[in-house]
Amino acid sequence: MISANYLIIGTGPIGVFTGKYLLEKNKSIVIIDNSEKQSFQKSIKLNLKDSNTKGHVYDFDHTALYKNKDTLPISSKAKGGFTKVWGGTLNRASEKEIEKLGISKEKYLEIYFSILNQIPHIEYDDVYSNFHKNKSKFYEIEKPLLGVGLNNNETWSSDLLLDKLLKKYDTKIEYLNNINVTNISKSGKIFQLHTENKIIEVNVEKIFVCSGSFTSTKIATKMIKGEKFTISDSELSVWPIFKFGKKIRGPEEKREINAFSKDKAIAKLLIKFNKRDTEVKCQLYDLNEESVNTIIERLGLFSVIFKPLINLLKDRLFLVFVYKDSFHSKESLFEISQKKPKIIKIKKQQKKLYVMTFFYNFLKLGFFLIPIKYKFKNYGSFHSGNSIVYKNNIEYQFDDQGVLDNFDNIHFIDSTSIKFIPSGPFTVSSIVNSVNILEKLFNDQ
Repeated sequence: MISANYLIIGTGPIGVFTGKYLLEKNKSIVIIDNSEKQSFQKSIKLNLKDSNTKGHVYDFDHTALYKNKDTLPISSKAKGGFTKVWGGTLNRASEKEIEKLGISKEKYLEIYFSILNQIPHIEYDDVYSNFHKNKSKFYEIEKPLLGVGLNNNETWSSDLLLDKLLKKYDTKIEYLNNINVTNISKSGKIFQLHTENKIIEVNVEKIFVCSGSFTSTKIATKMIKGEKFTISDSELSVWPIFKFGKKIRGPEEKREINAFSKDKAIAKLLIKFNKRDTEVKCQLYDLNEESVNTIIERLGLFSVIFKPLINLLKDRLFLVFVYKDSFHSKESLFEISQKKPKIIKIKKQQKKLYVMTFFYNFLKLGFFLIPIKYKFKNYGSFHSGNSIVYKNNIEYQFDDQGVLDNFDNIHFIDSTSIKFIPSGPFTVSSIVNSVNILEKLFNDQ
């Protein structure tokens, strides 16, 4: 039996910061995840970043199915979750987005800066410093805030903070891995964690589920004995972009001198565009060899003409990652099956938002947006949430403490219960949301 004041499921940033919050209140915790022995399995079908070197981060046995083929979303099986691969940009949400998150601006900023102070980071200004005007009615640019790991040569991952907590609070915290929770039930005052081959009894006051929107939503659906669920997406597309006029980066040898080695894919600049009721954030990346080959491949027969030109101009070519918020992105309906959840319907949002409408805005910044788009698959941004679970076609939504009706003391405080997914960097905003829930919860006691 597991015994403590509280149980946390998930060692991604939300789970670890939840643990830190509780430990600082002198509570005892057990934190668990599904991490296991590293397996460098590749997944060409899913085309995941770093799947050849960080295959152990992705749980290829737990994906969704679409038209009987494996697809995203996918679960993680790493200590630290997807921060082992993603989540290095720590910029905050805009005022419009904070309002949609349902948190006051003052409270958001208070929590945001307290979190930022606990994550080692740098302001990357090599590209930003080339622009004399950082704001106009057309755009706003920001320096990317980049979380850094050990020796400043890798991005920050939440397992680094977990290791610190295990040392500092060794008598108050226990970490257990290789536990794949599929359902949670209760017998009297004892919680029961259902795994694929056993039931683990848990004697705690509350359970905080922080295992990522896909895994957490599957757990919630099985808790209510439901058969369907929806998850909102933040759509991501990638475009090549050409910088005309003055170059914004120096010689190759100069670009190597920064906090990361030159082969790391890190955001060089954050660009924000306002449009009516929304904001679109774009992250600028260097064009690496793999990206050049992808662009050439997508040109088809025209590649013979354009390949020499691309190689000649690649010092002025970048990639821009364009994110849409969840109000302007698709939402998928999943059905629970014996093997894996199946996507049975993809709902397009009524609010259309076309990236090419920002073509003129890019020109104002000295960029020419090249109309060769690579659109990621559904959930390819790894920014998702706002889940709804269904039983007999009746929807069950999470309340403002991440709780489903009739399931008191089980709190889903990751992006599963967030009602809005902002555009662009999402890691810190999701932590802010969870800490805000915890503060309300413990102030109510």
